[in-house]
This record gives sequence, structure tokens and C-alpha cells, in this order.
Amino acid sequence: MLSHARQDYPELDFRLQDISNFNLSDKFDGAIYAYSLFHLNKNQAEDSIRCLCKVLVANAVVLFIVKTGEHDQSQTMPEPFDLSRRNFCQIYTQRSFLHLLSKHGFHVNKEEILIFEEKDKEHTLANMTMAVIATIHKL
Repeated sequence: MLSHARQDYPELDFRLQDISNFNLSDKFDGAIYAYSLFHLNKNQAEDSIRCLCKVLVANAVVLFIVKTGEHDQSQTMPEPFDLSRRNFCQIYTQRSFLHLLSKHGFHVNKEEILIFEEKDKEHTLANMTMAVIATIHKL
């Protein structure tokens, strides 16, 4: 993916780092965490949010998109582009994910739960996605 990105946008700086333990010297006023945290267990996700907080300026805005359900749980789900493979998926309740954000200084401006068509009867709890727009408040 990086080689395609570098080829298509040679003027931009692309870096490969561990999402749960990254180090950047730059500061940012926004970020998009779309469909990435749910591939991490809860400890790794919390580490990732902690790293993210270090590179955000005060009042930065972040879009988080996570899988949500009735219970916090981890499970495997079919890979959408290769149904023969399965991926780890961490599912959060709306309350637990908002608590995780609040714990790290985020204020939620708007939350929305999107319900997608159920395609896999075995994984009914994982077929909901929550998009959260949050602002970090730093002292």
C-alpha cells in the first residue's frame, strides 16, 4: 500500500509505524482512525490512543470508527475481500468506547451508530459500526 501511495502522491511523506506504539515529532490538528482500532485488542487500542494524544495539539479533532455491539467482546470475522480468511475484531459497547475516549481527554461532539445489513448470521453483534467525532482537550 505504501508503494502505491508514494507513487500516486510523491509530494507527501508516508511512514510505516506500529499504530499502538508510534513516535512522531510533528503535531497535528486532526486525525482519522477509521476501521483500525477494532483490529487491536483493548490494551493495544488504549496504547494507540495514548500515542495519538502525544501528537495532537489542543482542540484537535479526531474521527474514530469502531465496531460496536451489545457487549464488549473480541471475535474473528470474515475478511471482506477474502472470505477464506478471518480477522480479529474488538467490539465495544457505545458506553465503553466513549469512556475510553473520555479517559484520555477527548470530548465527544457527535456520535452516530450506523447499522449495516447483516451478512453473517454468526456475527450479528459485530454488524454495527459507530462513528465518533471527538475533540482532545489538553492543558
